[in-house]
Amino acid sequence: MGRGLTCFQAAPRTQDRHPGLLLRELYVAVYRTVGRSWDVVVTRAGDTGSAVLRSMDHHAWPELYCASVIADPRHQQLLWLVPPGTVRTWANDHGLCLGNAGEVHVPPLHRTSPPDAYWVRPMRHQLVSPLVLERELSLASLYDPRPAVIDLLPDRPSKS
Repeated sequence: MGRGLTCFQAAPRTQDRHPGLLLRELYVAVYRTVGRSWDVVVTRAGDTGSAVLRSMDHHAWPELYCASVIADPRHQQLLWLVPPGTVRTWANDHGLCLGNAGEVHVPPLHRTSPPDAYWVRPMRHQLVSPLVLERELSLASLYDPRPAVIDLLPDRPSKS
C-alpha cells in the first residue's frame, strides 16, 4: 500500500456525537467507552512501538504525522484509535483490538508529554487505518515474542 492510506476520515454514525463536540469533551481526561466513535488497538511501546509509529507517520501523507495515538508510559503501551468495527477483522497477535469492551483512559487533548498518558499523535478528524497498522505492526514485530493478552489490557476505571 502506498502513501496516504494510514489515516482517513472517521465515518459519521447517527448515534455518535458530532466530532467537534467529542473533541471539546476530550479537553479533560476521562474514561471513554470503546466501540462507539472508535475501537482501540493496544500495542507495546518501546522500540517496536516507536518503529511502528515512525512507519505510520511515513504513510500519513498529506498529513505530517499519523493521528489519534495515545502513549501510556506507565504500562509501556500505545493505544491506536481505529474505526468502529475493527475488532471484527483484527487478526494481529502483537496488538489487542478492543471494541464495545469497556472503557479506556483518554488524556485531555492538550496533554502531549508524559508522565501520565498523553497524545503521542494528537487526535484530529482522522483515525488510524487498521489495515496499514496491522501490516506495519507485523513487519516491526517480526522477531518479537507475542505479548500475553493480559499485558495489553488497559486499566479498568476504579469504582468509587
